[in-house]
Amino acid sequence: MPVRPLPVLMVADLASAPGLSPLVVAMVRHAPVPRRGARPERRELPHWVIDCGEGDGWALRIGAADAPFVARAPGLVHVYAPGTPVWEDGARVREPTLGTYVIFDDQQRRLARLTAAGGFARVRDPGGLLSAALREPFADGATPDRWRCQAALMRLIGILLSARHDSGADWTAGVAAPRLLAPRVDDWLRERLAGRASVAGLARHLGISLSSLAHRYRAETGGTVRDRLMRLRLARAQALLVQGGRLEAVARACGFSDAFHLSKSFRRVIGVPPSRWRSASALDERGC
Repeated sequence: MPVRPLPVLMVADLASAPGLSPLVVAMVRHAPVPRRGARPERRELPHWVIDCGEGDGWALRIGAADAPFVARAPGLVHVYAPGTPVWEDGARVREPTLGTYVIFDDQQRRLARLTAAGGFARVRDPGGLLSAALREPFADGATPDRWRCQAALMRLIGILLSARHDSGADWTAGVAAPRLLAPRVDDWLRERLAGRASVAGLARHLGISLSSLAHRYRAETGGTVRDRLMRLRLARAQALLVQGGRLEAVARACGFSDAFHLSKSFRRVIGVPPSRWRSASALDERGC
């Protein structure tokens, strides 16, 4: 398919940036001109590709020669893993449409999570963050240099890494991920290890119901808030015991009703009484 070239950066001399990863191989701003009767073109690159088309009419077949062609809607950015075959069909395109793409190498495969479903990802870009990052190196009409393209690539990767997974190969960029609950729970519990820390009070602090707290916390950690509170209290007790704290004082400092309560909980969770654990820790420190 003929291409009317716009400013293009081709980075051929990779030796000029030793050890740089990810590394831009090419960054292209172009206007493909459809040719009546042309057969779909097959492309397969040994590099990563982030591709943003800005017009209507294009259809893509991705992954296999018998896969159906799917219309590519504006506002979608495609990410292709190395070696992913793509067929482009512009039979329904009536006029040249602008497009921008970046080809790059990345030994760390930072975007592998996005392309796990068939070697590619369709990323909705409702806020235009990805398309703006792709266009930025060409904004002044001049051929951009390597470092301007590298900066754009890092911005693209940063946006993509925070994209929300919708289903299959579909993602959405520019959507803030929900704040994890577990770190907020830990912060609240640590402030109350020596006093009363009720799960109901935690739920009120977080502004959620008890059932929602239990469900979300288990989904994130696999455990319960009560178990976490006990382990935080015992971890503080271990630190105080190593420092020579008396059992009754350690119990009060860690939210246990008395030394007996601490000892009972310690044996149940750690597996040995506090006194034996402290003796073993002292021996370990002396290298015996």
